[in-house]
Amino acid sequence: TILPQTQCELCGYKGCRPYAEAIVQNSETIDRCLPGGTRILKKLATLTQQDAIPYLAEMSLKQKSNRVAVIKEEDCIGCTKCIQAC
Repeated sequence: TILPQTQCELCGYKGCRPYAEAIVQNSETIDRCLPGGTRILKKLATLTQQDAIPYLAEMSLKQKSNRVAVIKEEDCIGCTKCIQAC
């Protein structure tokens, strides 16, 4: 699994799997995973035997920064607000 499995839909698809399927069917570019940024872009390029260079500069500008959510289980009320951070 190369895509981050965040299911964030920032790529325009309803999750990582539909985006991956679109890449495999050659109907989608490899530069749409913003949470994965340049790291995932390079891995997708290697896997699909595509050139990442045309996408690197733009991805560097638009990629999402890494975030960490710290959950205190004893305070959790099940609201799922932490999912947005993940």
